[in-house]
Amino acid sequence: MMDFKYKVSFILPTYNVSSYLGMCLESILAQSIDKEIIIVDDGSTDSSLTIALGYAARYSNIVVIHTTNRGVSAARNLGLRVAQGEFVMWIDPDDTLDSALNLESIYQLAKQCNVSVIKGQFDNYTQNSPHIHYKNKPTNQTVIDNTACLQTLLEFYKNALQSGWFIQIGCFLIKRAFLEKNNLHYEESISVGEDGLFNIDLFSCDDQILEVPYLFLNYRVHDQSVTGVKMSSTRLNATVHSLALIQKRMDNAEHPELKRLIRLTLAIYRYFLHRDVELADSELKEQFAHLITPELIEFYCSHGVQVNRKELS
Repeated sequence: MMDFKYKVSFILPTYNVSSYLGMCLESILAQSIDKEIIIVDDGSTDSSLTIALGYAARYSNIVVIHTTNRGVSAARNLGLRVAQGEFVMWIDPDDTLDSALNLESIYQLAKQCNVSVIKGQFDNYTQNSPHIHYKNKPTNQTVIDNTACLQTLLEFYKNALQSGWFIQIGCFLIKRAFLEKNNLHYEESISVGEDGLFNIDLFSCDDQILEVPYLFLNYRVHDQSVTGVKMSSTRLNATVHSLALIQKRMDNAEHPELKRLIRLTLAIYRYFLHRDVELADSELKEQFAHLITPELIEFYCSHGVQVNRKELS
């Protein structure tokens, strides 16, 4: 049986976020729940590590791990391996927990309902307009009406695709034993779309999820337009690799509805690949043109997939 030293382990994969790390940590420390904070510094070259160590010197429940730069997925997995909490919450350190959140109450609700996964809501704001927020749309009308909704992970997956797909990982409170039982972790071989691939694996599990109407996270959207992104062969190849892994999930899915949902997710990622190829220079366009077929474009258009480019950021 798994031992728990804390109710919740917060895992922060950290890389060059010195401007935001303190705000994130303060928002977590403000929560009264019994917790630990695991900061995995992924080879930062700014003062992020210094800030993290300063907090660890003041708070005994803050653990700092310093590694060479291996990417966000490896950092998240490393944090999970050392976590001692009953539940896990991954938070990117440029985001903050909402000041009105009472995570102790959420934890008690999870225990009362005997669920392994609870999903809350998030609020978008941009760096240049911190007071202009854009709330995400819950995946179920019941939640929109301010009532919690218990559903299977497969049902949640379907509703998520219908409401726009993008789901911030910081909105999930997940039992560590559930993650271990289902061998859930982040794919370290990809650098694009790691959240989406993890979500597919999560929603493929045979269990339930409780979605609540409460705001968990303030999600910082960095000011960078799609047209301002310079495409590289490295990024495009990374996207192709992510597509291959999603394709493998679809091929291995036995449940017909799960296979269909993963197929729709694959269409979303192919849409983004199409967008990225269009933003590339002429040489890269020619190199990757064979991936963008008329059949592909017809596929995602025929499904009316509503996409949000942040899913690949």
